Amino acid sequence: MSLRLLLVSGVVYRHSFAACLCTRYEVLYHYGCILMEGGEGLDADPGRAAELLEEAAEAAGAAGKGKLAQRYYERAAVAQGMCE
Repeated sequence: MSLRLLLVSGVVYRHSFAACLCTRYEVLYHYGCILMEGGEGLDADPGRAAELLEEAAEAAGAAGKGKLAQRYYERAAVAQGMCE
């Protein structure tokens, strides 16, 4: 498993990824997951996370990744539930 650094709002986060982030929907998904949890210097924002996760799901679906898109939609639903 590789360790990658992700810059979010000027703060560098260490996050493990099994594969290279090479598609837009993967980047959106991981950014959404980070926003769901928050972290050092980054407040959790489940509302924005849900938006990003839904956008990732739409992009995955457009790329022909239907099962992956469904998982992203399910994660978006969890983020929306955190808003309530």
